[in-house]
Parts: sequence; C-alpha cells; structure tokens
Amino acid sequence: MSDFLVSIVLPTKDRPGYLRGFINRFIHDSPENWALAIADNSVSPFEVPQHERIFYTREERLMPIKSNTEIAYELVNADFYLFVGDDDFVNYDLDIESWKDYDIINGMVAYYWWKDIDKFREFHSDQLSKRFI
Repeated sequence: MSDFLVSIVLPTKDRPGYLRGFINRFIHDSPENWALAIADNSVSPFEVPQHERIFYTREERLMPIKSNTEIAYELVNADFYLFVGDDDFVNYDLDIESWKDYDIINGMVAYYWWKDIDKFREFHSDQLSKRFI
C-alpha cells in the first residue's frame, strides 16, 4: 500500500443516478489509498453503501456548490485532493506516486468541455487567457 492518501472530493445535489454509478465504480476500481468524500445537498436522502473508504454527509439546508464542496473537502485529511462532479469520470490509473515528492505540481493542464463552450468563450473572452480560448 502507498504511504499517501488521495481523497476524491465530491459535492452532489439531486442526482442519485450519477452518484450511484460513481460510488459503484469507486468501490470496484479505486486503489486502497484512495478515499471518497461526499457532501450531499439533495432534497431526498441517498443511501450510501457502507465502505471503510467512503465518507458521506448530508446537509438539508440549501447551499451554494462552493459551500458543499468545502464540506466534502473537510471530511478527509489527505495528501492529495481530486475535486470532481458526480457525473465525472476518474482515471484510477493516475501516476500520483510520482507526484508525491513535489510541493507544487507544475505543467499539468486540465481541460473541461461542455456543449455551449462557444457561448462561454464569447461571454468570458475578456477574462480568459488566449491559451484557454
């Protein structure tokens, strides 16, 4: 087992189908040194399977995604954090072992696409670096 812990930070709200799929894949595919921290802000409770590496909390009062994300972040004290949405895909083959001795990880680029990317670009073009547009 690795000597570091990776926590997947997963805020969610009213999407039980995605959450169920994410949890099932986590249970079957994730390495032993990964944990899943879920902050649920759904209207209805979600039954999370008992698992030693899954940490779940539910907040009934309505809150912004930022607050829900912060709650999930606080659930696990880890060496690395991976912030995802409940409909995201996680590649559990990431070579995090080679990153663990760096204080800052440089040169890594994350890309995020959605179908109205052109509207986003038009609206935010003055705020974005040309390399992201």
